[in-house]
Amino acid sequence: RNITFTGTHNATAGIVTFQGYGWSKNPLVKYYIMEDNTSSCQLGGGGGATDPGSECTIFETTRTNEPPIIGTSTFHQ
Repeated sequence: RNITFTGTHNATAGIVTFQGYGWSKNPLVKYYIMEDNTSSCQLGGGGGATDPGSECTIFETTRTNEPPIIGTSTFHQ
């Protein structure tokens, strides 16, 4: 699935982080999206995650008999 988001910042120092969190129901998946200006998956120009063809690390785990947004189930996070 494609998840699209945009953001801007005016920070002049420190770490700038854009984050998203949510669920899909079919399939049942809990997701977190985090981008920051300090990783190899940077925002904006210069090889960042928003550049076409860039790559980022994706972590996945299976949650067993946990409470998702509906009942108790096994799902990917």
